[in-house]
Amino acid sequence: MKFANLPLGTALRLMLPFGFGFYLSMFTRTLSNIVKQPIQAELGMGEEAIGLALGTAFFLAFALAQLPVGILIDRYDPRRVNALLFVLAALGAVVIGMAQTPELLAIGRVMMGVGFAAGLMASLKVYSLWFDTQRLATLNSLQFMIGVLGAWSATKPVELLLRVLDWRELYFLFAAITVLAALLMVLMAPRHDGEGGQETLQEQLGGLRTIFCDGYFWRVSPLMFISMGISQGLGTLYVFSWLTGVAQQDTATAATSISVVTLVSAANFALLGPLAERLINRGYSPMLLPLLGQMLAMALLSLLAVQVLIGAVPQWVLYTMAAGTTTLVFVALSRAFPAAMIGRAYTAFNLLSFLTAALVQWLVGFMLDWLTPAGSNGVAPEAWRWAFLLLVLCQLLGLIWYLMARKLGIGATTMLEKTTNQAA
Repeated sequence: MKFANLPLGTALRLMLPFGFGFYLSMFTRTLSNIVKQPIQAELGMGEEAIGLALGTAFFLAFALAQLPVGILIDRYDPRRVNALLFVLAALGAVVIGMAQTPELLAIGRVMMGVGFAAGLMASLKVYSLWFDTQRLATLNSLQFMIGVLGAWSATKPVELLLRVLDWRELYFLFAAITVLAALLMVLMAPRHDGEGGQETLQEQLGGLRTIFCDGYFWRVSPLMFISMGISQGLGTLYVFSWLTGVAQQDTATAATSISVVTLVSAANFALLGPLAERLINRGYSPMLLPLLGQMLAMALLSLLAVQVLIGAVPQWVLYTMAAGTTTLVFVALSRAFPAAMIGRAYTAFNLLSFLTAALVQWLVGFMLDWLTPAGSNGVAPEAWRWAFLLLVLCQLLGLIWYLMARKLGIGATTMLEKTTNQAA
């Protein structure tokens, strides 16, 4: 029996350890939603401070690690690179479990950000080596679906778990599970003969520079990394607070609401890849679904900004589904660059998206503190409104750039097409 172009056993040996690793990476991003309030209460932190420590520190470290990670997974065995980084993530979880100050909390999150920096990129690189390029849309979507299930596990299940464990014990448990994931990557996943490039470090850096100077990369990336950064920034830190503060849900109900949002999002990814494959095979651009998805996401975030509370949870469900189409940009990138450069192309994009997520989490926290009158009981609804509208404006600027770049012909020919034409 085969899955895509591989024997089922080989495909499972690849997808199970790397899927589990990405599951944990998404779990720890979303976990901040649930542990945010107990940590704030114990360490006495405001919205901006907790946003910086739990959110910005993680995403900034994650983003800055992307370029070195891209070079490493193109140059060395992606399994071993990812496993070593996961050990660092486990140590970061231990530091958080022991943290008595906001500074130590931030250090632990920085370690986790670097440690999980290859969680997705290494898996996408491995899949590009083993599986047929025509099946990458489905494979990548399955990987994102597994990741979203990890995000779901950090919602209602964690809220229930925190009734028997405190947040520190939860991080210690997570550290042990992360070490197990590192072992599975090395011991279970097979090595590919093409893993580990022959380029010198100087040649690899030159390839990275080529990516950042590529017209197609800058044609498709800005709208996608802005949108992905916004959805990551909100989804991993602020949705729970919005539900308890603006929609007036209690803690248990808000955890259930986030659980529903993430489960539907996981189902969305299961359908998104096959749909994208079908459209691409019929001659449509890989960017068609992401473009339409972000236009819908902007409309839904605007609706959330004006706080029409009827159907608040369905609004978040639809927003998350629409925002999730940004992940299809990796399919577009895989079709735009040579195989030897795909790891760096992915991580170059990831650098920009996670820098955006870090900025979003700091900016939203700053605006919530700044626009809430002193002495208020919780965050003022007006603060949420203006923070969300600012994010919509940023997405709108990204959309305008995409349409202008297409009209001006920027990146009309990809690097892979240029290489193929020269060879012909």
